[in-house]
Amino acid sequence: MPMIIALVATGWIGMARLVRGQVLQLKEQDYVQASEALGGGMLWKLRKHLIPNTMGPILVDLTLSVPSAIFAEATLSFWGLGISAPMASWGSMANDALTGLFTGAGYQLFIPAFLISLTMFGFNVFGDGLRDALDPQLRKYGGEKMDRNQLLEVRDLRVSFRTYAGEVQAVRGINFELGKGECIGIVGESGCGKSVTSQSIM
Repeated sequence: MPMIIALVATGWIGMARLVRGQVLQLKEQDYVQASEALGGGMLWKLRKHLIPNTMGPILVDLTLSVPSAIFAEATLSFWGLGISAPMASWGSMANDALTGLFTGAGYQLFIPAFLISLTMFGFNVFGDGLRDALDPQLRKYGGEKMDRNQLLEVRDLRVSFRTYAGEVQAVRGINFELGKGECIGIVGESGCGKSVTSQSIM
């Protein structure tokens, strides 16, 4: 129990440092500052920008912390500093199996070592899957990550307004991309939907 308390008491420091660094980095992004300039409050920024974009790194770090804690506990138990009998531990099982190396029972050491490795591998794969599932870019672009040099991509933009005469489509079928260092101009006659297109993107 003291070992578990010590691992829990010191394990949150790395996570807190990661969350703080991610939030400070995201706060300086252009889309977060644009949201604030348009009147978005703190709760809006947290719900729409900060939390979704920090969940991926947090989950990856969390799933790496779990096998690290398991490995630390197993290592301490292997040295005789962790969980003691009658409580079971893969580390203490590996320690007890050392004598089997000289009696032809080496499989007793292989089993706990294999289970520790399998658990760590499973948590790593699980963390990668969660990161991909919760990545805002992967969700927004249908599983294909947006190019880092691409700042904006609009596909089949449609905007309509309800009037007394029925539904009026102001914009339909707009497609364009905007990369880093590029400029785009929307030109057309009055009433063609330039302002509606710009405002819908914002």
